[in-house]
Amino acid sequence: MSDVITIYKKIKEKFGAVRNHISKIENIIFESPFDRRKVGFQVYQLKTTLKTLKTTIEESRDLSISSQKNLGRELWQKGEKGKAIFYGIIEGISEITDPKKIESFIYSLGTKAYNLTETRVSDGSYKYSDERLKGELLEITSSLRNRLDLWEVKASKSFSKVYGLEADPITSTIKFLWDLADWPSLDEKWACLACHLAALQICVDKACKQLGIQAKNFKGRVKNLVNLMQSREIEISDLEKDIHQRFYDYRNKVLHAGKVPGRKVYQYILDEIPSFIKKIKRTLRDK
Repeated sequence: MSDVITIYKKIKEKFGAVRNHISKIENIIFESPFDRRKVGFQVYQLKTTLKTLKTTIEESRDLSISSQKNLGRELWQKGEKGKAIFYGIIEGISEITDPKKIESFIYSLGTKAYNLTETRVSDGSYKYSDERLKGELLEITSSLRNRLDLWEVKASKSFSKVYGLEADPITSTIKFLWDLADWPSLDEKWACLACHLAALQICVDKACKQLGIQAKNFKGRVKNLVNLMQSREIEISDLEKDIHQRFYDYRNKVLHAGKVPGRKVYQYILDEIPSFIKKIKRTLRDK
């Protein structure tokens, strides 16, 4: 199943990267003066990304063929919702996305990359005018963007029809994150951290209200809550005591700036916040 998640991440990453390169090319096209070298580099990057996407789509088709036809539904019924959704998205994308069409875009971009530098033998001037190249490049990027949109819509409909999960919150979240693929930091890790940090604030605020704990701000409420826990001989680790010091910094970086911290901080949030919330619940039971 690790192959399923790996391929899902690669497809999502490449769809997002293609959209990013399209935006960069179009931004350069509207800059003055027109920088052929700059746009040529982005065309090369887009062509390379499309090649990787084509290979990944072909890998996903092989995975779908070699796996059981009803694997996604069976995983869902077993309660393995995350794996079922990842497999379903791969199945939908690999079924709809056409590698031959990707190849045609790769060919077109290769031709335009050559045209950008092609010169006349007679005087060394560029063979194709800036305006002609800009128009042709915009035609390709617009067509590619529309094709991506079409593939994603068709894959989503196919996925929902097969799995019947349109309204499921887990499915909706993963599909929403897919739509944000061209903003790479807003991924599954970011969503996980955002959920933990939001849950912590809500749990602390609700607990303090029920326990009659008052303070001017969240930091003060956590501190007073920790003092109450310790007075009831609930063991609080040094890391948990430190939550109120770190919370605002983490919340600002994750929720406001859309950043995912390093591995150490990521693991701290995933380990300490659930542990602390369990102790909050224990405190409420013992009141």
